[in-house]
Amino acid sequence: MEGRINIKLILKIIVYVGGVLISIYLVLIASGYKFDSRQKRFVQTGAIHLSSNIKDDLKIYINGKLRSKKLPLKVKYLLPGSYSVVIEKDGYRKWQKNLEVKPGYVSDETDIILFFQEFTEQELNNTEGILGFTLSDSRNEIMFWTDSKVYYQKIENGEPEEVYKLTNEKIIDVNANEGLDDFIIQAQDVGGRDLFYYCNSRPCQKAFDLNRGLKLNFEYVKLTFNDKYPILASAEDNLYLLSSSYENHYIDSNVIDFGFFDDHTIYSRSSEKKIEIVKKDIDGTETEVIFSEEVKGKMANEAYSIFIDKEEDKLYLINKSGNLLEYNKGKKEFISLNLNATGLIFDNTNYLLIQNNNELWVQGRVFPTDKKESVHLVARYSSNIFDPGWLQKSNYILFIREGKLRAVHIKGSNETELYQYKGIVNNKYSSISYTQIIILDQGKIKNIKITERGSLIDLW
Repeated sequence: MEGRINIKLILKIIVYVGGVLISIYLVLIASGYKFDSRQKRFVQTGAIHLSSNIKDDLKIYINGKLRSKKLPLKVKYLLPGSYSVVIEKDGYRKWQKNLEVKPGYVSDETDIILFFQEFTEQELNNTEGILGFTLSDSRNEIMFWTDSKVYYQKIENGEPEEVYKLTNEKIIDVNANEGLDDFIIQAQDVGGRDLFYYCNSRPCQKAFDLNRGLKLNFEYVKLTFNDKYPILASAEDNLYLLSSSYENHYIDSNVIDFGFFDDHTIYSRSSEKKIEIVKKDIDGTETEVIFSEEVKGKMANEAYSIFIDKEEDKLYLINKSGNLLEYNKGKKEFISLNLNATGLIFDNTNYLLIQNNNELWVQGRVFPTDKKESVHLVARYSSNIFDPGWLQKSNYILFIREGKLRAVHIKGSNETELYQYKGIVNNKYSSISYTQIIILDQGKIKNIKITERGSLIDLW
């Protein structure tokens, strides 16, 4: 009959349409799409990837739901939005953070450090009255000093060895190379005059007195890490390059700041009419002005400070107004980064750390969606203290606020208190070696174990 419904045909159509819809659905799912009931449509999903120095016996919660007891963990096909992530383990501090999942991206937290609930504290040695210290590049040796003696010690199971002793002068600071066998002692005599003693061996049998030996009143001295010409020094705004035989080679006058980079002396000089950044080769035969700016009278006092990133082969300038510029070697000119800064820190990886008064900003790809020039506020602090070596290995930054040493991830948030200073905070001297903080407090160097070494984080 003409009016009879063809049930078989309708069923075939339903099956066919259903098959097509299911196929489309499976293709969407396989392509990372998921139906969002709030928006009533399919949206592209993202994922969360977590890993830590601790792997087992964990509780990992995402939006309050227990998802795993082990790391690493990757959770796929998550709708875009904010997710609360909590990681717990007995004996460790809880880690928690809100992660933003974006379409087509993985919210990556692959360098999480779980810190002990209680830290163990141990004095590195019995020496008292320590004023400061510096670590070797390998992080297993330390040089420290009192007001009259300089010491060297291996961090693990070592005893302090006296490196040099002053009799009538007071030590102010010590500047050493990466191996701690080439160093400059800055001291003051009873009259308050600055003195600089140079040692090129450890122990130092007899240090060379730069001021008396060269009959120049040096005010600022830097190591170049060049064997032939180990020292740059300024006296009454005149700059000198000193050879290993202690011959002084005059560089220039009216010098404000200086550094040694790629076998060249880089320095800023000022006059009443202009400020210049000059590059001079090690023999002093070739001089190149790589930056020049016309100024008026008092503006000459706003000479640019020089910052050299040896690992990335980059040169930066900051003037007294806080303008930050980067040298473009291809164009042979400085380009403004349109950022305010009071100082720079280099971590030798992917980031430029920018200090601006009491704030720390990071420039670089912090998140997958960032551009290379993206800038993020990481932390607010009350002292100028960082360890780029620690940042390079763990993506955590050290800083001090309110008398407490703290750690914060390069992406910000999740701040952890590591140590409460009992005495006056020595801003310059704090660091991390392996799984420990090495700090100076009340004239003693203390070794504080903060976590366990895991297979993910190879700390030196």
